[in-house]
Amino acid sequence: MTMNTKRKISLGFTLVELLVVIAIIGVLIALLLPAVQASREAARRMSCQNNVKQIGLALLNYEGSNGHFPPGLLPRTDGTSATELMDLQGFGWGAMILPQLEQNQIYGLLSAASDEFKTPRWWDPDDFDRDIAELVIPAFVCPSDAAFGSHNEKRNIFGNHAKSNYVGVIGPVLNKELIEITDLADLGGIETGPVTTDEERLELEWPGILFPNSKTEIRKITDGTSNTFLIGERDGDRRASTWCGTDRFAFLNNQLGCTSSDPSYTINALAVNDPPQAWASFGSLHPGGALFARADGSVVFISEEIDGRTYEMLGAKADGGVIGEY
Repeated sequence: MTMNTKRKISLGFTLVELLVVIAIIGVLIALLLPAVQASREAARRMSCQNNVKQIGLALLNYEGSNGHFPPGLLPRTDGTSATELMDLQGFGWGAMILPQLEQNQIYGLLSAASDEFKTPRWWDPDDFDRDIAELVIPAFVCPSDAAFGSHNEKRNIFGNHAKSNYVGVIGPVLNKELIEITDLADLGGIETGPVTTDEERLELEWPGILFPNSKTEIRKITDGTSNTFLIGERDGDRRASTWCGTDRFAFLNNQLGCTSSDPSYTINALAVNDPPQAWASFGSLHPGGALFARADGSVVFISEEIDGRTYEMLGAKADGGVIGEY
């Protein structure tokens, strides 16, 4: 008997073919994922750069309207030296430039609640409506630092205040000098001269543009506005900051950072929970460095490998140093 046989036609994948397809897809994902992540970080960095630009221009507009940059910090005392300004709690420079950032409503609330900034205990519920300090201002938040949230729990003992990823540059001084300075010794390699006025004393102790009770005029930036940092980034690993001010005794480094060449203080030098150096330094979650605004309004990304002496000089406004390419 003759039998007709028909060949069976397979319409699906064999197990081997399926495994090959899965492997190919896995390889493609592995190749594409870093590119996607890099693209997203590039977009976040661009947004952060725009924030730094806005803040830098706001500071310059403040200087143009008032004849000087805002004080880096408005402490509770009118002392005339660093040692007399140790009670460094009060409103920060970020609160002063709210109108220039088109945040007039928040500025109005802040001014009214503090009797035009005459009540510096802004974190004390007996003296001030703390809810104002909890308002998030997008211009002060780096999108790459989103993992740390929009509020700065780590920096505050009196409330959950809205954070800022940008701090003022106080100059090439160390954190211990920010808290314990008692004389006019050579700070971070910057030569000091004879003191003739209280204003000069403060400027020698803190050679940057922004410092407690500062009223720096742009003409005093004799090193050149394109050679002097105004503000820089600080991410959540380094405790970030708060736009409103500082609520802790002797914590002006909540508002201001130093450009010291000490390895413990350089850009991105320290990891989370490694105080106090991290609290006074600059850093970001952008790979390789951090963004800074210069006193001419320009923005620059500074590598964490920058020469230490160059980094120091960029933080001082009138040290007379010659800065090359960086």
